[in-house]
Amino acid sequence: MVKSIQGILTEAGRQISGETMTWIGQNPISIGALQLMLRVIGHPVALTFCSRGLSQLDCKKVESIIREEEYQGNFNMVNASVTLPESCYDSSLIVGITSWKNAIDIKRLATGSLLVDYSFPHISSLDDACVEWSRITISYFILGPHCNSQIQYGKPFICPKPLRHY
Repeated sequence: MVKSIQGILTEAGRQISGETMTWIGQNPISIGALQLMLRVIGHPVALTFCSRGLSQLDCKKVESIIREEEYQGNFNMVNASVTLPESCYDSSLIVGITSWKNAIDIKRLATGSLLVDYSFPHISSLDDACVEWSRITISYFILGPHCNSQIQYGKPFICPKPLRHY
């Protein structure tokens, strides 16, 4: 996961220190990956942690990690309901490690957004991402190991070449 984040930033010619990031997912793997990302890659200028049904305990765990990693940027925690809050769509980098199916409406991502989706089911629709790519609304799209699409995109890639699959 962390290697995919580094890879997408490298491909885009960007640094984590210049990114506004939304992190989606509160499960132990997601929280562990967030901590590892902060340690290994560095800190984004702004970080929004978003999930559905955040409990007080979940919030305390995440806040503890943020303090432990000495995060100095702007930090927000968002407890979402059915859809991703509007403020999350302003992020330049969105990472998802959750089971929140189709949490993101790809069509609402800002131009140049980077999306890393290691969720199952995915937080975004691969088919929508490939359609939106033709309108150049996202820079790169990385899916984890459970990639599935109803549309044939050709081989060896299942989506247009600019949509990198790591």
